[in-house]
Amino acid sequence: MHQIYIASAVTTIFTFFLAGAFIRWRSHPEDREFLLKILLIELPMAFIAFYLIRMPVIDNLFRMMFGSDQNLYLFMKNFYAPLTEEPAKIFPLVFPFVRKRITKENFVVAAMALGLGFGIGEIWLLGKFIAESTTDAMPWYHYAGFMNERFMVCIVHGGMTAFVLSRPKNSLLLGLLGGMFLHFAGNFPIYLSAIKFAGLGKESWLVILQVWVALFFMGMLILLVWLSLGSFKVGKFFYGNSVCPECGLEYPAPSFAVNWVTKRYEKCPGCKKWHWVKTRKKA
Repeated sequence: MHQIYIASAVTTIFTFFLAGAFIRWRSHPEDREFLLKILLIELPMAFIAFYLIRMPVIDNLFRMMFGSDQNLYLFMKNFYAPLTEEPAKIFPLVFPFVRKRITKENFVVAAMALGLGFGIGEIWLLGKFIAESTTDAMPWYHYAGFMNERFMVCIVHGGMTAFVLSRPKNSLLLGLLGGMFLHFAGNFPIYLSAIKFAGLGKESWLVILQVWVALFFMGMLILLVWLSLGSFKVGKFFYGNSVCPECGLEYPAPSFAVNWVTKRYEKCPGCKKWHWVKTRKKA
């Protein structure tokens, strides 16, 4: 067995439990079975998008249209992933039970579940490509770069899908176009590196790509937080909403407070008084 499959298995387990734990933490208990179902539906979609749509349809179409100009054909290949993967990630919405269960309250965790399912499938798709094109010369842990990248891509897929689902259901196409643009922007520097844009060498572009991947990953994390909370509020992100024990006002947990295990000493924005408030997490 090729060692890349061991690396793929390790990456899958790590990503599933880390991202899955976050999804579980940010979701309501009644949504968790539904989230697991759409994750499982997404698992084969990377293979389906590649073997049934990308290669036999999109690639053949682009070859007929642009095959005579190799430079143009190479450029058009940048649209392969956005055109196939973004629709594949929202494919479960064709089922009425999925459309009905995704709401403005849970669309972010639903998007993360969809992105995680697709991303895990993609781990094995790329692992298959590597196994077919390389000899089994390295131990599995030498594929650390592959493992780290695939973990980040699973999160990025969730961010793109969250942007798509953030649109009202009657304008989902507009959200899909936005998700495609984000996907294109994330991949485009790889094309610039391939053509050695601006006359930069391989070493220079390697550094640029590493920086770009890190920045894009952070951008997707910020997008997920913003879509989930409306804005980045550290207190609400970790502790949800607080309820004042005196005036009964429910308010986003403040960023600054005195933390003591299950309680926080914080100021109520309503009555302006300081109280000990029990901490609670709320999606």
